Amino acid sequence: MVGKAVKKVTKKKKAAPKKKEKILYVVPDHYLVPKHSVLSDKEKEVLFERFDVRFSELPKILLDDPALRGLDAKSGHVIKIEKVDSVIGTLEYYRGVSSE
Repeated sequence: MVGKAVKKVTKKKKAAPKKKEKILYVVPDHYLVPKHSVLSDKEKEVLFERFDVRFSELPKILLDDPALRGLDAKSGHVIKIEKVDSVIGTLEYYRGVSSE
């Protein structure tokens, strides 16, 4: 009797694996991603003079970074990242766009 029950249990059809659905969302619109914007040439000059830096001295952000989607950023551009903090306020970070 037990043997028949075991055979019946093992003969059950296996469920087909469910297809994994891709979660599609736009990274820049996610609430945890800070605002990214491309600086104009004039804003870049002001930034370089204000902080006495060159483009090569800026921290890099890769051209294929998901946060840059939709910004039309190119290698050589400077990205301004604005993070909002409840205590300090708005913090600004700058990154140089690099293809490598």
